Amino acid sequence: MFIPADRAQACAYLFCRSDCWIKTKDVHGWYGDSRDFSTVDECQAACISDDRCVAIDWDPSNAGHTCWILASRITGETLDPGFVTHYELNRTCLGELHLY
Repeated sequence: MFIPADRAQACAYLFCRSDCWIKTKDVHGWYGDSRDFSTVDECQAACISDDRCVAIDWDPSNAGHTCWILASRITGETLDPGFVTHYELNRTCLGELHLY
């Protein structure tokens, strides 16, 4: 099987499967590393490539800070509906990442 060498392409190709992420709407973690990406797939790819990342928060309404990379599990806070979606990464689902 061909796996693209670029991590973002690899994520789009195989490794950002929805069953590898536990999705919780209207909840966010604390003390994340803010990034700005166009898609949740790009945010998830950034998380996968960071060994410390255990989850992301995705907030497309927050210009310049759409993606938050989290190095600790959420304690969480319920927000107004419709803004942040929290995704917890299940790394065992990913298996071994082999890029060529």
